[in-house]
Amino acid sequence: MEAVLEEAGRVQQAPAEPFAILHEDEQVLAVAKPAGVASQPTLTGDVGTLPWLVARHLGRRTAEVATVHRLDRETSGVVVFGKTPTATRALAAAFREGTARKEYQAIVAGRLEGSGAIDAPLGPAPGRKGAYAVRPDGAPARTRWEAVAHLGEEATLVRLLPETGRTHQLRVHLAHLGHPIVGDVRYGGPARAGAIEPKRFLLHARALALPHPSGGTLALEAPFPADFSAALGLFSLERPPEG
Repeated sequence: MEAVLEEAGRVQQAPAEPFAILHEDEQVLAVAKPAGVASQPTLTGDVGTLPWLVARHLGRRTAEVATVHRLDRETSGVVVFGKTPTATRALAAAFREGTARKEYQAIVAGRLEGSGAIDAPLGPAPGRKGAYAVRPDGAPARTRWEAVAHLGEEATLVRLLPETGRTHQLRVHLAHLGHPIVGDVRYGGPARAGAIEPKRFLLHARALALPHPSGGTLALEAPFPADFSAALGLFSLERPPEG
C-alpha cells in the first residue's frame, strides 16, 4: 500500500511503512532500512524518508525524530533511533566515540582473496560534487575486510568492519582496493557481474552492536533483502553468511 501526499505543491509517493522493526523498547527503536529510502530529509522534503517513516510509526512529527547515524540511500540494513532525548544522545555518543561496532556485507567486482585492512584518508573528490576520494589531506579512515565467497572470477562476497565512519567510506575504500561494489557506477563499479545485474549497489549493513542507553549491549542484525539474497544464491552458499 502507498500513501500519496501533496505538500507545498508537490505530489509525492511514499510507501506505507517499508521497514522491518528489529528491536523496540522504551528508549530505542532499530529498523531494517530498505534500499532506496533516504536516511534524512532531502531538498524536496521529508516525505518517504526514514525519519518520516519512523515518525509515523511513533506517532510523532518528523522534526521530533533525530538521526544519530546514516546509511546511503541505496544501502540497506540496520539503523537505530533514540526514542527519548537521553537515549538519542547516548546512541550518538556511541558512534562518535567508536563504541558502536558495525558489520557490512558487499558484493564486489572481481576475485578478492583473503583478508586485510585499508588505511586510506578520505576527503571530497575534486570536481565531483557529493563524491569522495582517497587523498593525503583527508580525514583518517580505516576498514577491515574479509573475502567470504566467490562467484568465479566475476564477483566476491566480502565482510566489512569499518573502524571509522566517513561518508562513502566503504564504497571508496573498495574502489581504491581495485574491487568496487557491483552496481556502484559512481565509484567505478560494474553494472553487472556474471548473472548479477542489480538495480542498486549491493551493500548491506548486516549487524550493529552498541551500548544500550540503560546498560548492557544491544546486538542487532538485519536480514538480507530480496535483491541481495538473490545475488547470494548465485554463490552456491549453503546458507547466507552469519553476521
